[in-house]
Amino acid sequence: MKKLTTLALALSMAIGLSACGNPHQSGSFPDPSAGVQWPTQTINVICPSSAGGGTDNTIRAFTDTWSQQIGQSVVVTNYDATPVAMTNCAVADPDGYTLVCHQNTAICQYVTGVTDVDPKSDLALVAALQYMGENALIVPADAPFNNFDEFIAYAKEHPGEVSVAIATGGPAQFLWGQVMKECGVELNMVVAANTTDKLTNISGGFIDCGQVDVANAKSYEEVGKVKVIGVLSSTGESLPEWPEHWSTLHEQGYEIGWDMRLYMWAPADTPGEVLEAINKSLEAVMADETVQEKLALQGARAEWYDLEESQEIFQKEYDSIMSTGKAIGISMVE
Repeated sequence: MKKLTTLALALSMAIGLSACGNPHQSGSFPDPSAGVQWPTQTINVICPSSAGGGTDNTIRAFTDTWSQQIGQSVVVTNYDATPVAMTNCAVADPDGYTLVCHQNTAICQYVTGVTDVDPKSDLALVAALQYMGENALIVPADAPFNNFDEFIAYAKEHPGEVSVAIATGGPAQFLWGQVMKECGVELNMVVAANTTDKLTNISGGFIDCGQVDVANAKSYEEVGKVKVIGVLSSTGESLPEWPEHWSTLHEQGYEIGWDMRLYMWAPADTPGEVLEAINKSLEAVMADETVQEKLALQGARAEWYDLEESQEIFQKEYDSIMSTGKAIGISMVE
């Protein structure tokens, strides 16, 4: 991570944190084996997106319950950009009271140089948490293709003409890079960073394809605004609640998947026993029925993994994104 201290100073001068709270006098989550007591004050969870967005909603789905269980205030601080959010966590005191939650976008933006913060070395992983749900590939309702096979065939016949929605440095750029590499097609990547932009531009016929959450894809298809040509899934299997004509890319013969989950990090020098205490406190949170119901409404699935399991999940995704970035020529990491 380059020039982190200088950047942090600039951020502290330019941005006022919204995090504040009234810590309770009682409630700590002790780890008897390590002799550590955590927490004893308000916890600040940094979110790298605006309030009301998808990432923000999945974080807030569990913070109230978490606060109740550990007996301390948990507040969410929102920033509009990943670099700002990750940096503010990386330079915070490594005491377990400043955390950041994000998906693999944090890895993608590091690989592409959007942020200097390496989530592997500049932060300490606390937990791999909820799976964010499958994504459907949508196209305009009158598109000349009805499944992913036909989409690829059309793209081969019209090299560079078929447009796909991405956010620069985000997971979608890696996804479509993988598609071009493995399927031998040339696509035109167009910036449409959020779900609203994708739905508007694809249903209007301005962009040919993009991935959105299953709930939005289903609702837009039901009213005839878009078609679903395939689903990106971590398991490769269709779910019973999907329309019968939907199928995953794996089921269509393409080894292209999607594994988006929420990670939680602390500053790099946070003691191991504190990381363990934070991680352990989240187990009961993710098992809570209210949390599970809130996440299910967003198409997400509550999950919890211990530190070792979380690291294995993260490392696999980190290595995959790093490899893909280099293979398609967008990596800025040596």
